[in-house]
Order: sequence, then structure tokens, then C-alpha cells
Amino acid sequence: MLRREIFTCAVAFVATLSAVPVVAQVPASKLRPQNVRITTWLANGRARSPTLRALIARIDASDVLVYLDVLPALRPGVSAALTFMGDTPYGRMVRVSIRPSLSGREAMAMLAHELQHVVELLEHPEVRSEAAFEALFRRIGRPSTFAERHFDTEAALDTGDRVRHELAS
Repeated sequence: MLRREIFTCAVAFVATLSAVPVVAQVPASKLRPQNVRITTWLANGRARSPTLRALIARIDASDVLVYLDVLPALRPGVSAALTFMGDTPYGRMVRVSIRPSLSGREAMAMLAHELQHVVELLEHPEVRSEAAFEALFRRIGRPSTFAERHFDTEAALDTGDRVRHELAS
């Protein structure tokens, strides 16, 4: 009997949520934070960094969905990474992973660094597969000293440094 009452309450709650007017909903973003920590870093970074705001605006106007998550299992020496997830008729999907042990300011700078990589991907609409993604970053970047098949670009390194500076002031 108790299970049936809980189920009824859950269904009633879901029905109530579906009645929320469309105008009250938050505008859609191409950035999809997967937990509270990433959501907080994203909100704080957006509020404090003009560079991060510009990256977000550029991505929101694109065909790329960006899933943002913390990932404790990143290779040693790697603080963040961008991974190609796939291509659909509606657009490309990537995942930004951030090491959860980073301080808030460093996490926001690494988030901006990885979002700069997303913008670099946007500049190449022909990149629609993991192989093409890897070939792009081999061509425009340089090998990272930390891990095989990891590449960095000067633009992403500069972006991370710029956001660190913006957050410090």
C-alpha cells in the first residue's frame, strides 16, 4: 500500500511539473553541466570572466552540444580533457572532463581552456568523427607532454591564462 501511495505522489509531482508555462523556463544552452560542482564553476566563471562569457555565447550559437562533467580518472598530469562523443543529424557532441580536485579558480580556467578547444572545433564543420577530431588537433595543436593522443593549442593555453588573470582581479 505504501508503494502505491509513493508512486501516486511521484506521478502527481511529474504532472505538476509539466504544467509549468514555457515562458518561465530557462533559455536553452548548448552547455550541459552534469553535476552541481560543474554548474557552480560555470555560473561563477560566467559571472566573473568576460572571456568565458564570450566562449559560452559562441558555443550557444553553434551546432555542438557540450556535456560538462568532473572525472577523477583523468590520466596523471591531465587536469581537463575534451572528448569527441559523436555526430547526429542535429549536431556534434563533445564532453569536457575536469579533474574534481582542482580549486575553483583553476577549474574555471581549465573549463575556459577546454571551451576554447570546442570553439576551435566549431571552426571546422567538416570534423564529424573521432578520427577527424584527432587529426584536427594533431594539425592545429602540439602533443601534450602528459599523455599520448592528447594535444594542446596556443589559443587554449592563452585562454586559460587570460581567464586565470580575470578571476584573480
